[in-house]
Amino acid sequence: MYRFLPQIIHNAQVECRTNDELKKRLVFYLKSISMISDPEKRLEFVREEIDKTLESIDSSCEKGCHFCCYHPIGLAKSEMRSIKEFSPRFSQARLEQQIDFYANNIAIEYEQKKCVFLDNGQCGVYAKRPLVCRLAHVKSDPANCQLSNQSQNIEQLSVQTAAVIAVAFYQLNPEVELIPISLTQ
Repeated sequence: MYRFLPQIIHNAQVECRTNDELKKRLVFYLKSISMISDPEKRLEFVREEIDKTLESIDSSCEKGCHFCCYHPIGLAKSEMRSIKEFSPRFSQARLEQQIDFYANNIAIEYEQKKCVFLDNGQCGVYAKRPLVCRLAHVKSDPANCQLSNQSQNIEQLSVQTAAVIAVAFYQLNPEVELIPISLTQ
């Protein structure tokens, strides 16, 4: 699919090729999303549909858990516009480090890789967070997700149905970029 989107999105797209139920869902959402002309309303519809689909999952993730926020986060331009309108605060220094890292493939410390919107373990744009962030859920102890954890397994929850909604959105909004780069555009 598109660079910078996580494996869960790629896997859902591939699964739609052979799973008739998922393929029907993808087609339904492609039609539903494309019928909404206003980009902000389109994005809000997708956010609501993903959140509604995930309401019934038994996730161990809880407020303050943020171990999944230490990797590159890709999003569509319309997602970044929505976040920018939210007027988020972020670390300019961390943003500059990440831009340099991603543009030049320079190594940076683990702590410097955290999302620029993460502050004191809290997401500064939670209500407007990217779609891919909405798909990160585990069944195991969230502490297992720490990079320093070498012994405990991370048990991901299946969010395939919600991921198909994201696939439909990204197929209709193919310009995907990393958060640090998107903030400069």
